[in-house]
Amino acid sequence: MFFASWLTQTTPLAQELSALNSCAAVARAHGWPALSAVDEAPTEPRPTSLATMLRHLGAPLTYLVAVEATGRLADGYGVQGLPWFLLTSQSGRVLWHHSGLLPLAQLEARVARYAPGA
Repeated sequence: MFFASWLTQTTPLAQELSALNSCAAVARAHGWPALSAVDEAPTEPRPTSLATMLRHLGAPLTYLVAVEATGRLADGYGVQGLPWFLLTSQSGRVLWHHSGLLPLAQLEARVARYAPGA
């Protein structure tokens, strides 16, 4: 999932990031690909924006959160908005994408559709 901390101004992003902990647990339990979140640093208002937001979540996230400094990764995957969910194959081919927030049940259903052995 690609995101930026400024989304908290217009969406319940902090709540959604915390809720994704359960999605990450489901993925681990089923042997599905791991969930990762990528902060689009070039769009952040300050270099400390992500760290500040994460400190105020209340509980740590149980999945990888990376910072993309240049925007090239998002560009390479054709990200056209934030948040942007993306599911890739092991080779990096895009299998599915979605712009905007997504209920966890729908996200899990999409991953299950493409996951090996699902």
